[in-house]
Amino acid sequence: MDFPGWDREAFAAMEVAGFSQRMEAIRTRVRPKLQAIAQQLAPELSRRMGVPLHPHVAQHARRTVNPPEDTWCAWSPSRTGYKKHPHFQLGIRADHVYVQAGAITEAPFRPQLAELLLEEGPALRASLPQGALWKEDHTSPHGIPTADLTDDDLHRLAGGLRRKSRGDFMVALHWPRETALALPPQAFLQQALEALQQLRPVWELARRAAQQQPASGAARARSRGGT
Repeated sequence: MDFPGWDREAFAAMEVAGFSQRMEAIRTRVRPKLQAIAQQLAPELSRRMGVPLHPHVAQHARRTVNPPEDTWCAWSPSRTGYKKHPHFQLGIRADHVYVQAGAITEAPFRPQLAELLLEEGPALRASLPQGALWKEDHTSPHGIPTADLTDDDLHRLAGGLRRKSRGDFMVALHWPRETALALPPQAFLQQALEALQQLRPVWELARRAAQQQPASGAARARSRGGT
Protein backbone atom coordinates (compact mmCIF):
# COMPACT_ATOMS: atom_id res chain seq x y z
CA MET A 1 0.00 0.00 0.00
CA ASP A 2 1.30 3.47 -0.88
CA PHE A 3 0.84 6.24 1.65
CA PRO A 4 -2.41 7.99 0.59
CA GLY A 5 -1.81 11.21 2.53
CA TRP A 6 -3.26 12.46 5.79
CA ASP A 7 -7.00 13.00 6.21
CA ARG A 8 -9.22 14.40 8.93
CA GLU A 9 -10.42 10.92 9.90
CA ALA A 10 -6.88 9.99 10.97
CA PHE A 11 -6.58 13.01 13.27
CA ALA A 12 -10.12 12.50 14.60
CA ALA A 13 -9.23 8.92 15.53
CA MET A 14 -6.86 10.28 18.16
CA GLU A 15 -9.79 11.93 19.98
CA VAL A 16 -12.28 9.05 19.95
CA ALA A 17 -13.62 8.46 23.47
CA GLY A 18 -13.11 5.11 25.16
CA PHE A 19 -10.15 2.75 25.11
CA SER A 20 -11.50 0.04 22.83
CA GLN A 21 -13.18 2.57 20.55
CA ARG A 22 -10.01 4.63 20.07
CA MET A 23 -7.87 1.54 19.56
CA GLU A 24 -10.25 0.38 16.84
CA ALA A 25 -10.16 3.81 15.21
CA ILE A 26 -6.35 3.76 15.30
CA ARG A 27 -6.29 0.25 13.85
CA THR A 28 -8.56 1.11 10.93
CA ARG A 29 -7.88 4.80 10.21
CA VAL A 30 -4.28 5.42 11.29
CA ARG A 31 -2.19 2.26 11.42
CA PRO A 32 -2.43 1.51 7.68
CA LYS A 33 -1.03 4.97 6.94
CA LEU A 34 1.82 4.48 9.41
CA GLN A 35 2.58 1.05 7.96
CA ALA A 36 2.77 2.55 4.49
CA ILE A 37 5.01 5.41 5.64
CA ALA A 38 7.30 3.04 7.54
CA GLN A 39 7.73 0.73 4.54
CA GLN A 40 8.13 3.48 1.95
CA LEU A 41 10.71 5.51 3.86
CA ALA A 42 12.82 2.61 5.17
CA PRO A 43 15.03 2.14 2.06
CA GLU A 44 15.92 5.81 1.62
CA LEU A 45 16.29 6.41 5.35
CA SER A 46 18.65 3.43 5.53
CA ARG A 47 20.66 4.79 2.62
CA ARG A 48 20.95 8.23 4.18
CA MET A 49 21.97 6.90 7.59
CA GLY A 50 24.38 4.35 6.17
CA VAL A 51 22.94 1.34 8.03
CA PRO A 52 19.86 -0.87 7.54
CA LEU A 53 16.90 0.59 9.45
CA HIS A 54 13.90 -1.68 9.81
CA PRO A 55 10.29 -0.44 9.99
CA HIS A 56 8.04 -1.02 13.00
CA VAL A 57 4.57 0.21 13.98
CA ALA A 58 3.52 0.81 17.60
CA GLN A 59 1.01 -1.74 18.89
CA HIS A 60 0.35 -0.26 22.37
CA ALA A 61 0.10 -3.82 23.65
CA ARG A 62 0.73 -2.83 27.29
CA ARG A 63 -2.26 -0.50 27.38
CA THR A 64 -5.53 -1.83 28.73
CA VAL A 65 -7.36 1.24 30.13
CA ASN A 66 -6.05 4.61 28.99
CA PRO A 67 -6.15 5.13 25.22
CA PRO A 68 -2.97 6.51 23.63
CA GLU A 69 -2.92 10.20 22.79
CA ASP A 70 -0.47 9.53 19.97
CA THR A 71 0.65 6.59 17.86
CA TRP A 72 3.66 6.13 15.60
CA CYS A 73 5.87 4.08 13.38
CA ALA A 74 9.60 3.69 14.02
CA TRP A 75 12.84 2.69 12.33
CA SER A 76 15.63 0.89 14.17
CA PRO A 77 18.66 -1.27 13.35
CA SER A 78 16.86 -4.32 14.78
CA ARG A 79 14.37 -6.42 12.83
CA THR A 80 12.63 -7.49 16.02
CA GLY A 81 11.92 -4.18 17.73
CA TYR A 82 12.89 -0.58 18.36
CA LYS A 83 12.42 0.19 22.05
CA LYS A 84 15.86 -1.02 23.19
CA HIS A 85 17.68 0.65 20.30
CA PRO A 86 18.47 4.15 19.01
CA HIS A 87 15.62 4.89 16.64
CA PHE A 88 13.53 7.35 14.68
CA GLN A 89 9.76 7.78 15.07
CA LEU A 90 7.03 9.38 12.98
CA GLY A 91 3.73 9.81 14.75
CA ILE A 92 0.38 11.54 14.90
CA ARG A 93 -1.61 13.32 17.60
CA ALA A 94 -4.99 15.00 17.31
CA ASP A 95 -3.44 18.34 16.33
CA HIS A 96 -0.12 17.54 14.65
CA VAL A 97 2.22 15.04 13.02
CA TYR A 98 5.80 14.72 14.25
CA VAL A 99 9.14 13.01 13.77
CA GLN A 100 11.62 12.44 16.56
CA ALA A 101 14.89 10.66 17.24
CA GLY A 102 16.74 9.34 20.26
CA ALA A 103 16.19 6.63 22.85
CA ILE A 104 13.46 5.70 25.32
CA THR A 105 13.17 4.07 28.75
CA GLU A 106 13.78 0.52 27.56
CA ALA A 107 17.19 1.41 26.09
CA PRO A 108 19.91 -0.21 28.25
CA PHE A 109 22.51 2.37 27.19
CA ARG A 110 20.85 5.39 28.81
CA PRO A 111 23.75 5.94 31.27
CA GLN A 112 26.20 6.12 28.37
CA LEU A 113 23.84 8.47 26.55
CA ALA A 114 23.70 10.71 29.61
CA GLU A 115 27.48 11.05 29.63
CA LEU A 116 27.62 11.85 25.92
CA LEU A 117 24.85 14.40 26.35
CA LEU A 118 26.86 16.15 29.05
CA GLU A 119 30.01 16.13 26.95
CA GLU A 120 28.53 16.98 23.56
CA GLY A 121 25.18 18.59 24.33
CA PRO A 122 26.30 22.12 23.37
CA ALA A 123 27.59 20.91 19.98
CA LEU A 124 24.40 18.90 19.46
CA ARG A 125 22.31 21.95 20.31
CA ALA A 126 24.19 24.00 17.72
CA SER A 127 23.51 21.37 15.02
CA LEU A 128 19.72 21.22 15.37
CA PRO A 129 16.87 23.45 14.15
CA GLN A 130 15.93 26.23 16.55
CA GLY A 131 12.35 24.98 16.79
CA ALA A 132 13.20 21.34 17.53
CA LEU A 133 11.76 20.17 20.87
CA TRP A 134 14.03 18.41 23.38
CA LYS A 135 11.91 15.93 25.36
CA GLU A 136 12.26 13.60 28.35
CA ASP A 137 8.99 11.80 27.50
CA HIS A 138 8.57 10.53 23.95
CA THR A 139 4.77 10.39 24.32
CA SER A 140 4.48 14.06 25.36
CA PRO A 141 3.84 16.88 22.87
CA HIS A 142 5.86 19.22 25.08
CA GLY A 143 9.57 19.93 25.09
CA ILE A 144 12.16 22.69 25.20
CA PRO A 145 12.89 24.39 21.87
CA THR A 146 16.53 24.34 20.85
CA ALA A 147 16.49 28.15 20.87
CA ASP A 148 15.60 28.15 24.59
CA LEU A 149 17.68 25.18 25.75
CA THR A 150 20.19 26.09 28.47
CA ASP A 151 23.19 24.24 29.86
CA ASP A 152 21.13 23.62 32.99
CA ASP A 153 18.47 21.95 30.82
CA LEU A 154 21.13 19.68 29.31
CA HIS A 155 22.30 18.67 32.79
CA ARG A 156 18.71 17.99 33.87
CA LEU A 157 18.03 15.82 30.80
CA ALA A 158 21.26 13.89 31.36
CA GLY A 159 20.48 13.49 35.05
CA GLY A 160 17.10 12.02 34.24
CA LEU A 161 18.68 9.44 31.97
CA ARG A 162 21.10 8.41 34.73
CA ARG A 163 18.81 8.47 37.77
CA LYS A 164 15.25 7.77 36.72
CA SER A 165 13.90 4.27 36.22
CA ARG A 166 11.78 5.78 33.46
CA GLY A 167 13.01 8.53 31.18
CA ASP A 168 13.57 9.21 27.52
CA PHE A 169 15.73 11.48 25.45
CA MET A 170 14.11 12.46 22.17
CA VAL A 171 14.24 15.53 19.94
CA ALA A 172 11.21 16.25 17.77
CA LEU A 173 10.02 18.31 14.80
CA HIS A 174 6.38 18.63 13.84
CA TRP A 175 3.79 19.74 11.30
CA PRO A 176 0.53 21.30 12.51
CA ARG A 177 -2.56 19.35 11.46
CA GLU A 178 -3.66 21.78 8.76
CA THR A 179 -0.18 21.84 7.25
CA ALA A 180 -0.05 18.05 7.12
CA LEU A 181 -3.53 17.87 5.61
CA ALA A 182 -2.56 20.28 2.84
CA LEU A 183 0.51 18.30 1.75
CA PRO A 184 0.18 15.78 -1.11
CA PRO A 185 1.43 12.31 -0.13
CA GLN A 186 4.80 12.49 -1.91
CA ALA A 187 5.43 16.01 -0.66
CA PHE A 188 4.82 14.90 2.92
CA LEU A 189 7.10 11.87 2.54
CA GLN A 190 9.87 14.07 1.17
CA GLN A 191 9.47 16.58 3.99
CA ALA A 192 9.48 13.72 6.50
CA LEU A 193 12.77 12.43 5.10
CA GLU A 194 14.32 15.88 5.30
CA ALA A 195 13.11 16.31 8.89
CA LEU A 196 14.52 12.91 9.86
CA GLN A 197 17.79 13.94 8.23
CA GLN A 198 17.84 17.08 10.39
CA LEU A 199 17.54 14.86 13.48
CA ARG A 200 20.39 12.59 12.41
CA PRO A 201 22.83 14.08 14.98
CA VAL A 202 20.50 12.96 17.80
CA TRP A 203 20.26 9.44 16.42
CA GLU A 204 24.03 9.27 15.93
CA LEU A 205 24.63 10.35 19.54
CA ALA A 206 22.29 7.62 20.77
CA ARG A 207 23.93 5.10 18.43
CA ARG A 208 27.38 5.91 19.83
CA ALA A 209 26.01 5.48 23.35
CA ALA A 210 24.68 2.05 22.41
CA GLN A 211 28.07 1.08 21.02
CA GLN A 212 29.71 2.09 24.31
CA GLN A 213 27.39 -0.08 26.40
CA PRO A 214 29.30 -2.91 28.12
CA ALA A 215 28.69 -6.31 26.54
CA SER A 216 26.32 -8.68 28.31
CA GLY A 217 27.63 -11.83 29.93
CA ALA A 218 26.36 -13.91 27.01
CA ALA A 219 28.00 -11.60 24.50
CA ARG A 220 31.31 -11.74 26.39
CA ALA A 221 31.15 -15.52 26.42
CA ARG A 222 30.57 -15.61 22.68
CA SER A 223 33.51 -13.26 22.09
CA ARG A 224 35.70 -15.74 24.05
CA GLY A 225 34.36 -18.65 22.05
CA GLY A 226 31.76 -19.75 24.60
CA THR A 227 28.08 -20.44 23.96
